[in-house]
Amino acid sequence: DPLLKRLVDLAKLGWEADLVLYSNGTFITGNLISGVKFRAALAESIRSGAGAKSSSAEFDGIVAAAVAAEDPPPTVDADGDMPEPRFLHLADVRTLGAKEPCAPFMRLRLPAVSGFWIQPRTANHEDR
Repeated sequence: DPLLKRLVDLAKLGWEADLVLYSNGTFITGNLISGVKFRAALAESIRSGAGAKSSSAEFDGIVAAAVAAEDPPPTVDADGDMPEPRFLHLADVRTLGAKEPCAPFMRLRLPAVSGFWIQPRTANHEDR
């Protein structure tokens, strides 16, 4: 969906929104975040889960290399256009009916999304 791809582009610039996605028969809710924020959270999760004594920069590099292997950094084509995004990243992920987050973060291929809408934010964002 071209509109969803533009929202992902906005997330790269720091814009965040609560989304409801429909993918493979499941409704998924979460906060759209940038890939940079997703990678930082993933690195932090690995660091804290492993009780690692390695440096923060070392883990960030490992995570960045692993993600880059799957999703190479975008290159500008001859016309100066950026390629279409392939993934979207969510924080505070829930599935339909779940009161608690089912995952702190999620990376989803854009072609896997068959429908979406932006969920209005309430005065107290935590009450979702």
